[in-house]
This record gives sequence, C-alpha cells and structure tokens, in this order.
Amino acid sequence: MLSRRNWLLSSTATAALWTLTGCQSNRPTARPGSNEPGLRIKNIRRTTLALPYRPVPARNMARELPHWVYSEICEVELANGITGFGETMLYYTWGATTDSDVAFAKDKNAADIMWNDDLGAGLQIACFDAVGKSLGVPVHALLGKQVHQTTPVAWWDIDLPPEDIATETKAAAAAGYKAFKTKGRPWFDIWQQAKQGNDAAPDGFSITFDYNDTLLDAERGIPILKHLEQYPITKM
Repeated sequence: MLSRRNWLLSSTATAALWTLTGCQSNRPTARPGSNEPGLRIKNIRRTTLALPYRPVPARNMARELPHWVYSEICEVELANGITGFGETMLYYTWGATTDSDVAFAKDKNAADIMWNDDLGAGLQIACFDAVGKSLGVPVHALLGKQVHQTTPVAWWDIDLPPEDIATETKAAAAAGYKAFKTKGRPWFDIWQQAKQGNDAAPDGFSITFDYNDTLLDAERGIPILKHLEQYPITKM
C-alpha cells in the first residue's frame, strides 16, 4: 500500500523530472548547422584573374583605373564535399582576403565565421555560398526574409567622350540592358553626351550620369540638370 509519505516523495520526483526536461526542451538551440562537422572548412583556394576590358572601356579606364582588371575567385571546400564560391575585385572592394584570413578560416566551421567581415569579400561570400548549399537553401535565406524576386543591374562605364557614350549605349541595349550608368565630368561636353546617348538609345532605355560632386553646388548644378531633362534617356 502506498503511504502518504511515499506518494509525496514520488510526486516530487516526477515534478522535478518534468521541470528538468521541460526546461531543457525550451533552451535555445544552436544555429542550424553550427555544430555540424560537415561544415568544417577543409580547404580554401584563391585564383587571381586578369579580365581584360572591352575596347571602348579599355581606352578610357586606362587613364585612371587600369588595375580594375584584377579579380579574385575564392573557393571554400567543406568537409561534406560541398564547395562555395566567392568573387571580388582586388582593388575595388571593402576588403581583400589575405593569407592570414585564409589561415584563420581553415578548419573553422563556416557557419560560425561567415558573418566575420574581416575575412574579406571573396572569402566571406564563399562561406555563405557553401553554407547555403549545405543547408539546401539560397543565400538570401541566411540573410533574412526575401523582399525582391529580381535585382536591377545597369551597364556601367567610367566617364566617356560623347561618341563613346553612343557606342556603349548601343552595346548595352544589344546585350539586353535597359539602363546605363556612367559619369558626368567637366572635361567632357555633358550636353553632347546626353544628346548622342539619346540618339543611340532604343525606347525605354535610360542613361544615368553620376557627377560625384563635380556640379559643385545647387546654383551651378540645377540649370545643367534642368537643361538635360529634354532628353528622355536622362535620369538624375
């Protein structure tokens, strides 16, 4: 026969066990994959590429940015056999990957270090790509809720003389682009740039001139912008 004392003891033990397991079930868990040995970085490969400019950009970029031809491809191979890829320009980036960055990342869990901005752009992107592939999700799922289905991309050139604006406008349209971003500079005739670009553009095509402070101030800049509004392609 179960005595009152034994009943209380058994009831107390049962409650304690329920409390313990209940608390454990409510404990926060680690991030998905953060303890997964398959996410260990097994190998990192970096490849430097020199991607030549096309003829029109080449003769214009050479005067200011000849070093932008250099890019780096980073490959992060995980213990699970999956490889992630990252890409960055070496001389136009918030951070290029160094040998010390590679040494730091080697044998680390990619999920644990992929938010480390000190890795450099190429290596960090490769970590995100490898983790996303391992979890079977696109990279945007690692960043948060998806907002857009597509991302707008424009054709780009450094500042060009008017005739090159026209040539690049035709090339961009032929490649399927709807927008072209270039530079407005005082050493080129902005009115001729806009006119020749407009004459070369198909319907629905836009050209954005980025002045980077060279309009100096509102008093001198606004009249120029107002005058260029006559051309349908211009967007300010």
